[in-house]
Amino acid sequence: FSFQIYFDFFGYSLMAIGLGKMLGFKLPKNFDHPYTSLTMTEFWRRWHITLGAWFREYVYIPLGGNRNGKIATVRNLLIVWLLTGLWHGAGYNFVLWGTVLFIIIMLEKFFIGKYLNKMPVIAHLYMFILIPITWAIFAIDDIGQLWVFFTRLFPFFGQGVWSIFRYDYLKYLNLFYPFFIAGILFSTRLPFRILKRIESRVVICLLLSVIFCASVYCMYRGFDDPFLYFRFCEVKKMKKSNLVTLLSLCFLVVAVILFMFFWKSPSSSSGTETDNNSVTQNDILLTPKATLEDTN
Repeated sequence: FSFQIYFDFFGYSLMAIGLGKMLGFKLPKNFDHPYTSLTMTEFWRRWHITLGAWFREYVYIPLGGNRNGKIATVRNLLIVWLLTGLWHGAGYNFVLWGTVLFIIIMLEKFFIGKYLNKMPVIAHLYMFILIPITWAIFAIDDIGQLWVFFTRLFPFFGQGVWSIFRYDYLKYLNLFYPFFIAGILFSTRLPFRILKRIESRVVICLLLSVIFCASVYCMYRGFDDPFLYFRFCEVKKMKKSNLVTLLSLCFLVVAVILFMFFWKSPSSSSGTETDNNSVTQNDILLTPKATLEDTN
C-alpha cells in the first residue's frame, strides 16, 4: 500500500504538471522523493507539498504559528494535524492517523529529531518501519480490523495469532519481491538522475513509447486499478450514532480553532515581538519553505 499510494499520487501529479505545461500552465511540484526522508517531519515537507502549503497559509500561520511560545505552537500543530486527518475522510481512522502523526512529529521536534538527522542509516531504518505503520492506520477504516492487523503484525499483542498463516509473509515476498525492489529503486532520485543524463531525444522517445504501450496493455488486460485517492472523494455510509459523534468532533475542532484564532495569549503582548514575528522552517512541519514574508 505504501508504494501504491505513492506512485499512484506522484504519477497523477506528474501527469497534471505535464498536461499543464502543454496548455501553458506551470503547476507546482507536489512530491520531492519523500521516502528518502530521515524523519517524519521531513517526510511531510516532501509529501503532498501543495496541501501542506495550504494548511500553512490558511490554518497554521493565522493561528499564530510558532510566535507565541511552545504551548501555542503545539496547540496549533495539533489543530493542523486533526484537520489534515479529517480532510482525507470522515472516519475515525483518519482522526487517529492525524493524531499519531502529530505525536511522532512532536517527539522528533523536542527529543529525537536532532539525533536522527546525525545518523542517516538509523534514520532510514526508522522511517522504513514507521511509514508503512502510519499508512496502515490511514488505509484500514475499520478500527476493529485495524487492531486485528496490528496483532498480526506484532504477535506479542495478541494470543494464538502465530497459528494463522504463520509464514504468509514469505509467500507474498516470494511473489512480489521484483516489484518491491523496483518500488524502492524508483522512490529514490536515481532514475531521475539517469534520465537527465540521457541526451538523445530518440532514446527518451523510445523509452516513453515502451512505457506508454505497457500501460495500454495493462489496461487492456484489466490490470488497471482505479485511482486510489478517489476513495477519499466518496461519502461512505455510516451508522447514525457514529455520524453524529464524528460531526460533533468536527464542530468541536472548528470551535477550538475559532476560539484560538480570536484569543491572544499574554506572551504575545510582551516585549519580544521581534523574535516572535518569525516563522522558521523547523517549526513549520508541512512545507519545505517558510520565510518571514509568510507571516505578512
